Amino acid sequence: MQSAGWIDSNTYPTATFISHEINALADGIYIARGNLFFKGVTLPTRVTISKIVSSVPQTYDVKTSVDRTAVGMTELIGALDQHVSINGLIVVAP
Repeated sequence: MQSAGWIDSNTYPTATFISHEINALADGIYIARGNLFFKGVTLPTRVTISKIVSSVPQTYDVKTSVDRTAVGMTELIGALDQHVSINGLIVVAP
């Protein structure tokens, strides 16, 4: 998965999301819209952010998905889903 046809983490060790809009959907659930910078490509992206209740420090679960072909991840097209899920955590430091 680290090869150029996949994530290529040697060449692109990070991915960055910058939001330009965040809206509350419900108590503790938000949608952020912005750009994901991944493998040298800018992808307009929508991210779901959910507060994890009773967590100390305050923590949020983050989820999105991207079309892997948009960033050159074209191996096994047809055998694997075209969309890749990205999950993470945001931990708010005191």
